[in-house]
Amino acid sequence: MSLRVLALSKGVRRGPETLLGLTLVLGGGIAALALRDDASALVKVAGTTRPLESGHVLTVEDLDIFEVPESTASQFVDASESSNLSGLVVLSDVAQPGPLPMALLTRPDASLTSSQALVAVALEDGQYPPAVTVGHSVIVTVRIQRPDGRVETLSLKPSASVSAVALPSEFQPKAVVTLRVPSQFAAEMATADSVHLAIVGQKQ
Repeated sequence: MSLRVLALSKGVRRGPETLLGLTLVLGGGIAALALRDDASALVKVAGTTRPLESGHVLTVEDLDIFEVPESTASQFVDASESSNLSGLVVLSDVAQPGPLPMALLTRPDASLTSSQALVAVALEDGQYPPAVTVGHSVIVTVRIQRPDGRVETLSLKPSASVSAVALPSEFQPKAVVTLRVPSQFAAEMATADSVHLAIVGQKQ
């Protein structure tokens, strides 16, 4: 290597083969740096090994470790805390294996009465106020198409309270809002064609 450097410094002509070699060396170095950066930007988080239904209680067999970009890792449970997920309840259907957003998990709520239920709804832009957050009181309006073809619009009164909010991300295209509602209204929400929220009270 020292001989080649010395020859070049004396003005020896660099042919196409030399330039090609330098290009390949530089290109390989850049690629190696990019791969190293990508690897260092991944964070291990907890996730599920299979699809899950709303209301499922997590067990050790449900859980596995996944890698996500560091920029989104705060949405999930760090892999080192995965053992603490057993016994938590899934608030919304999980369609496929993968990282589990923290906002979709909750501990069994001992404060729920027999007349209350926790319901998670997936909402698109325009179906919820962007400012909605945990503790807000909201009016829930649902649109239901009955078997006889009639379309009915119902509003929940009194208002529901927001228990959790998971905003859209690359792993979750819709916002998922978990609501505490009267149990008789939960069935209507489950069959609704659309759900809209309106904030009507301050955060509790």
